[in-house]
Amino acid sequence: MKYAQILLILILVVLLVATWGRIDNYSLVTDRDWIATETKNVKQDVQKYLSAVREFDVEPMIELAHESVLLSEGGEETVRRFLQQGFTTARQTGVSFDDFTILGEPEFFRTKYDDFAVIRTKLVVSSPENTVWLIGYFVGHKKQHEGSWKYFDASGGTANAERTIKYHLEELPELLTLPECSTKIVASREPAELETSEL
Repeated sequence: MKYAQILLILILVVLLVATWGRIDNYSLVTDRDWIATETKNVKQDVQKYLSAVREFDVEPMIELAHESVLLSEGGEETVRRFLQQGFTTARQTGVSFDDFTILGEPEFFRTKYDDFAVIRTKLVVSSPENTVWLIGYFVGHKKQHEGSWKYFDASGGTANAERTIKYHLEELPELLTLPECSTKIVASREPAELETSEL
């Protein structure tokens, strides 16, 4: 019996050490001055990013993307080429990014070494067939006291956004719940309407 208890304690210690980096020792940031400064910074960044999307401008998106995203997709040039192809397709099919809104105020979280921001967004995207609201968010990340914010873009209403972000960003606390994403069709054009308008 004594050996079983010792073995159980050893197993628990090993598990604790193995998972230490993923334990959710994070907190909501409450420093008002810091929040005021960083709220301005992350809002400016997200507005810059979404303006680039609306204008089909790849470079600001590359500049603000988290390095984990760039590396996982094959590097900066690969991502640049992929985005350019996507924008070309959008132009050819009549897709436009009509409007974007930052919803509410960013939330800031902190671990021992890292700062995180969650910025909720709404995009209005139109195509010849319909108009869609995309409710999503950005996750910003930076090391404390250094560097600038870099972002994961989940503004497109992606279903598995949280899982993808947590896979790429190991520093993000495992149990930190990110917002839900959703897609809502708010206007749809009937086939007859499409045919008439295209004559």
